[in-house]
Amino acid sequence: MNDRRNENDDESAANDELERFLEPLKQAGPSAIGKARIREAVASALAESATDRARRLPWWRRSISVPIPIAAALVLLALVAAFAGRSGSASSAKVEPQVAAETEPRVNYRASEIFLCGIGKVSSERIFEVRED
Repeated sequence: MNDRRNENDDESAANDELERFLEPLKQAGPSAIGKARIREAVASALAESATDRARRLPWWRRSISVPIPIAAALVLLALVAAFAGRSGSASSAKVEPQVAAETEPRVNYRASEIFLCGIGKVSSERIFEVRED
C-alpha cells in the first residue's frame, strides 16, 4: 500500500513540475509579425471572389441557377410531350397481326454423370430434346 502511495506522490510531483515548466508557454502568444501574417493571409483569402473560385472548378462541378417557375415549366412540358406522343401514336397506329416465321427445330442436350470417390462413374444420363416452336 505504501508503494502505491509513493507512486501516486511521485506522479503528482512530476505533474506539478511539468505544469510549472509549461506555465510561461501557456501565457505566450503569437508575435506581432505572426499576427500580421495571419491577418494578411485571411484578408487575401476573403478577397478572392466566388467567381474566381468558380473559374477554377472543372465544368462538371460547376452549378447554374435556374428560377423555379422556369424549371417547373420545363418539367411540365417534358411530361406533356411524353404522354402526348405516347397516346397519339397508340390511337392512330393500326396493329397488324404478326405472322410467325418458319423456325427450325431446336435440339437441347443435357448430360449428367455421377461419380463416387474411390469407385468412379456410378451412373450417367444423356437427354436429347427436339423442339419445334
